[in-house]
Amino acid sequence: MRIRIAAAAPLIFLTGCTQQIPSAHPVLISKAPSIKIALACDHAPKCRVVIHNLSSRGVVAYVLSDGGDPKTEITMTSELDGTLGHPAIPPGGDSHQELFTFGQAAQPGQMILAAAIFTDGSYEGDFNVAAKLKARQIGALTVHRLIKPVIDHIVQDQSMNDEARTARIKDEIFRIPSRPEDTDARSLQSQFPDLPTQVAIADLARGLDAARNEIWGDLYGYMHKCCQYPPPDHISLADWWRRRERNL
Repeated sequence: MRIRIAAAAPLIFLTGCTQQIPSAHPVLISKAPSIKIALACDHAPKCRVVIHNLSSRGVVAYVLSDGGDPKTEITMTSELDGTLGHPAIPPGGDSHQELFTFGQAAQPGQMILAAAIFTDGSYEGDFNVAAKLKARQIGALTVHRLIKPVIDHIVQDQSMNDEARTARIKDEIFRIPSRPEDTDARSLQSQFPDLPTQVAIADLARGLDAARNEIWGDLYGYMHKCCQYPPPDHISLADWWRRRERNL
């Protein structure tokens, strides 16, 4: 879900602190000392946001939030996930620019970088938000570990065509259990000892579901964008799987 943001002043950097900006301009807060939020004005009420990674570690994932509307109790968030091999933000690098729109409010809005996790396994920011990010990472790694040998076998099975292989992969994706493994729960709680056990299990379960849905979404996209005849950009299912593996 995208954040709704108010028009911004010319380029502003903040790290680990809050700065009041003139009325109708958002307050920028980074709870991760290694990350700066940069805000640049476009045409009101739109602005561009760039997240700058000051550290020598890659940023695997981060969460931006508008802090919530006290009247509606609705919080708008934007979450970006990468992988260990392809971080969301490289060491010392910038995120892609994102365009946001703010409502016209009497009080300035907020943009909060709530938490980030890094390629060395560390995190900065709110521990409960970081725990959810870490649980998603664990879920993605677990699903990949379970599904990779299965898909490797299916794409090499010469007794089926790609349509049959695709249907088989879909079935196998949703056979992966939603219940997290005990070792994963212990691993998460070892890094976040204040996280209640039931919260850790729930976060990991959501991470598993998200990872399964991501693979299914990629497979669905392959089915509907590539499987056409005559297919100008057609690739085999095996090629699709190899390309996906290279991006992990």
